[in-house]
Amino acid sequence: MRKYKIKNKKIIYRILFFIWIIFIFFLSSLEETRPAEISDNLQFILRKGFHIFEFFILNLFLLKGFSESKKENILFSLISILFAISDEIHQFFILNRVASVFDVLIDTVGILSAYIFYNLTKKYKNVIK
Repeated sequence: MRKYKIKNKKIIYRILFFIWIIFIFFLSSLEETRPAEISDNLQFILRKGFHIFEFFILNLFLLKGFSESKKENILFSLISILFAISDEIHQFFILNRVASVFDVLIDTVGILSAYIFYNLTKKYKNVIK
């Protein structure tokens, strides 16, 4: 029964992962707009913070849905980084958007944060058991 529940959770995380990829791709396809009411500094912080958040969630869904070992954790995190790179390449072709190496680095912060969070929570759960 327990293995069945774990398998169901993995399936849910896999579905969420693919939905999240579509969400990121959709947001990347939108023309960039900047509300005049918000200062440039605040816009910068919000935008980069959202980059970290969206790629944290992406990698967390990927790890929870697919990963079975520490080696796979690294592999899947690298796959997330490759997706971040492909997302920036995609933005290069969108009107009023630019591809940015800096954004890939910011995305990587979110990816690595999810990697650390995932491994620490797994380790913590094992200590409790």
